[in-house]
Amino acid sequence: MSLQLLNLDLEVVDRVAAFRGSKGFILLAGDNEFLLSIDDKLVLVKGGTSKVVLRASNSTNVFWHAVRADDKVFVHEYGSPPTGIYVSEDLERWSRLINNNNIDKRSKHFHCIAHDPYRGWLIATLGDACLTRVAVSEDLRSWRPLYEGPWQFVPIEVLEDRIVFGMDSGIV
Repeated sequence: MSLQLLNLDLEVVDRVAAFRGSKGFILLAGDNEFLLSIDDKLVLVKGGTSKVVLRASNSTNVFWHAVRADDKVFVHEYGSPPTGIYVSEDLERWSRLINNNNIDKRSKHFHCIAHDPYRGWLIATLGDACLTRVAVSEDLRSWRPLYEGPWQFVPIEVLEDRIVFGMDSGIV
């Protein structure tokens, strides 16, 4: 698999980097900087070079979503428990904030993360066999349930006057 830059006609302009792997996601893209999830690795591509900056806690897990908030970037891990939310200020050094089982012991993993600049929250959706489906943190140390119940969510869209959660359920 490779990371390629395309023009507006979808013609390849540059091949930025090549990778070995079977699952790949672009989590963040900047002018000359990309944060990628390649299998169980978080890869930083910067100035034409790439390096692994974080590995998932389980070799079958992936990093699924990333979000910028002020001077920090957050990514979350998806897959077999426990999965984590990680933070970095430079995209090279990462530390784990919390794992899903610290919020709800029955949860399997995180589904998504988002930053809410209006309320000052980091929001996480959790899923599969748990009661806590949405949790928030105001200080990046403590977390509280925002929603407990049967509905399971993946995407989060933060608006000034509300937060919209996209469903992840076969019964909807």
